[in-house]
Amino acid sequence: MWIVGGLVLWVLLAFAVAVVIGRGIRIADVADERVPATATAPRTGRVRTARRRVPLPPVGVALAATAVLLETVGYVVRFNGTTGPVARALSMDAPWSAPRTFVAALFAGAAVAAVAGAVRAPGRRTWWLAVGLVSAGIAVVKAGGTVHVELMSALETYLEESGEALAGVAVLVAVLVGVAPRLVLPASWVLRRNSDAATLDVPEQLPHALRG
Repeated sequence: MWIVGGLVLWVLLAFAVAVVIGRGIRIADVADERVPATATAPRTGRVRTARRRVPLPPVGVALAATAVLLETVGYVVRFNGTTGPVARALSMDAPWSAPRTFVAALFAGAAVAAVAGAVRAPGRRTWWLAVGLVSAGIAVVKAGGTVHVELMSALETYLEESGEALAGVAVLVAVLVGVAPRLVLPASWVLRRNSDAATLDVPEQLPHALRG
């Protein structure tokens, strides 16, 4: 189950990074579309241009492949129960191990680049400083901290219990819709059948709140 928790956490992290990148691109687009002060021809309307899509450059592909390789090796080491200095160096959880140090280096590089952007673009200084601060914090925790391990353990339990609870709700509602739709579907819904020989009859004495 910890694998699912890890995947969910990385998806959320990737979404946050995508929002940051998209916001940066959007700021650049707005800056490019501004009308120069020396323009002589009147502009009656604003022509919206398609947002620029940034493909993953070769260096990004190489970094992604390296990350997947390191994490895969760490997973194999854990799965086989290997111990020793080499196993610790390749562990996915050990502080200052190769996979964690690589991830920390990625976020540290992002933090440095964000600070450089804040220095060169005073108008966007607050935004890029915030990005740099968040990236630096993640880098520090990922390199040698263990806070995320406790969070992942709690997240694992939360995801497991929440998934089971939602699955129970889905199964219960699906069964009731199939055998007694008038018990769970509101009267205004088109899917609610007033009479169906294949479903259970709900007594008229049932509370109106239950019948919808």
